[in-house]
Amino acid sequence: MVPTMSKENDLPVGIITKGHGLKGEMKLRAYTGEPGVLVVGRKVRATYPDGRVQTLELRSIRSQGGKVLVGFTGIDDRTQAEGLRGVELAVKREDLPPLGAGDYYLSDLVGYTVVADSGEVIGPVQEAWNLPANDVLQVMRGSREVLIPVVDDIVKGIDHLNKQVVITVIEGLLE
Repeated sequence: MVPTMSKENDLPVGIITKGHGLKGEMKLRAYTGEPGVLVVGRKVRATYPDGRVQTLELRSIRSQGGKVLVGFTGIDDRTQAEGLRGVELAVKREDLPPLGAGDYYLSDLVGYTVVADSGEVIGPVQEAWNLPANDVLQVMRGSREVLIPVVDDIVKGIDHLNKQVVITVIEGLLE
């Protein structure tokens, strides 16, 4: 395996959860639902749970029942696919379509601090998930996990300079 792209210049796009079928496809828990991020022929950095890194080339990507299924060149059977369980995928930022004004990649918010519009610090973003209904930020408020839906009624702004997500706290959100 050959180390490839630098981590600082990559956008994490998902994690392989398990093999699917007999021809080497895998289920991907995607971090982003943005079109154009994962496309056939794109090279991705695959980081294994033990820290090994290799480059893989997407040979297929499709949706099935709300799940994302991916296949890679050279991974042709279920046994090989299962060997990628737990592998995190990332793509080079320069390979991605340009973002519009005010747009961002959800995974970029990991590490930002969530702050209420009243000034109260809620806590750091630990993970960001692209779910069918809406995106969600997992925030640690002390030792408690709080899930913040990324919807207009709650998220009022993203301050990239100060690495903050500004929210309006609605009743029950922080309980």
